[in-house]
Amino acid sequence: MQEMSNQPIWSSATIVTIVTAAIALLVAFGFELTNEQTAAILGFVGVLAPIAVAAFSNPRTTALAQPEDKDGTPLVREDTRGPTIVQMRSQEKKGG
Repeated sequence: MQEMSNQPIWSSATIVTIVTAAIALLVAFGFELTNEQTAAILGFVGVLAPIAVAAFSNPRTTALAQPEDKDGTPLVREDTRGPTIVQMRSQEKKGG
């Protein structure tokens, strides 16, 4: 069984930080990058990192509102399950 991360979003920030540090290291050792190239790389990584983390993390996390296992079996006992947000909003609109 795979262990789920409590903070999967930290991975996105970690990726961007590592790339930023790598660029600084390359420049410090003589690799020439213009400001535009550096901005383009960081912009690309800034967009790609959250997508990669979401794609990697999504199958390994569980929604908190109505948690279910891979087969659709509820992970919360029936007597403790509350209404969904949609159900609560519907009741509010009805005045209940």
